[in-house]
This record gives sequence, C-alpha cells and structure tokens, in this order.
Amino acid sequence: AGGKVHAKVAVADEAVCFLSSANLTGHAMEKNMEAGVLIRGGKIPKKLHNHLEALIATKVLERA
Repeated sequence: AGGKVHAKVAVADEAVCFLSSANLTGHAMEKNMEAGVLIRGGKIPKKLHNHLEALIATKVLERA
C-alpha cells in the first residue's frame, strides 16, 4: 500500500521504446550521467506496450 512505480521505460508505441537507468526528468537527463537504450522494432516494444496496457486494464496503473 502506498507504493509508487519507479519505472524507467518510455513506450512510444508498439514499435519504439526507451529503457534507461535514468529518472525521466529534465534534471536527470541534463545533469546526470546515465545509460539507456532505444529499441526500434522487434518484439520488445510491443511486449512492453502490452504489459503496460495490461497494468492499466487491471488498475495497477492509471494513465496520467
């Protein structure tokens, strides 16, 4: 109870996603040294998209 998701993934659609160690804030992206990977195509973006949609459907997450 009271937990928060600290996800470090951005899913544009079923074709592109970004996974990173960075917090997705302006300060983190401009001031910190972090690593990330942009994935275009393949199975991973679609699987992440479907997983996030399932978390929304089951009310584990809600859209911002």
